Amino acid sequence: MKQSPDVELIKDNGEAGKSVALPDAKNMAASLISYKEWTRSALAQRLLKRGCIKTDIDVAMVWLEEQGLIDDRRYAFEFASTKMRTRLWGIIKISAELKKRGIDAALAQEATTPLKGGAEETAALAALQKWLRIKRLTPPLSSAVAFKASNHLRSKGFSGQAIGFAMNNNEPEEEYPVVYEDQ
Repeated sequence: MKQSPDVELIKDNGEAGKSVALPDAKNMAASLISYKEWTRSALAQRLLKRGCIKTDIDVAMVWLEEQGLIDDRRYAFEFASTKMRTRLWGIIKISAELKKRGIDAALAQEATTPLKGGAEETAALAALQKWLRIKRLTPPLSSAVAFKASNHLRSKGFSGQAIGFAMNNNEPEEEYPVVYEDQ
């Protein structure tokens, strides 16, 4: 029988000839982080689900941190800037998602602080314009549409200041005149 490199066999003294496979936490963790960034707590939970022992997980986490392969601070800052830039999320939603992923509140606050103000307002305006394009709506907005638009921005986690900025600075896109060539 071929044995995978991340599993060691332990003899069970209860029954002769029976063995139990215990996964190697360090190798499994290294394999998991090779394709995506993980938080310390999320990786520990994954390893527990896969059958690793708590003491082995603790040793693996220390090793990963020493190697610079896992860093919650780096993860939080990268996650925050990426989600605002690519998914057009606001700081409230980003903070909540970081906490859900095991990042403590102080670090989540620190990671979202650089995004407050101009960056969040710009993202809110982009999110509003994208929503209007999808809905095929153009400014000026009726009060009912403005209410729905502000609710949409609130659901994306934008602060009241960013929503106000987006709603007040949403001007119609300039239409370019169609130029026909003389035939």
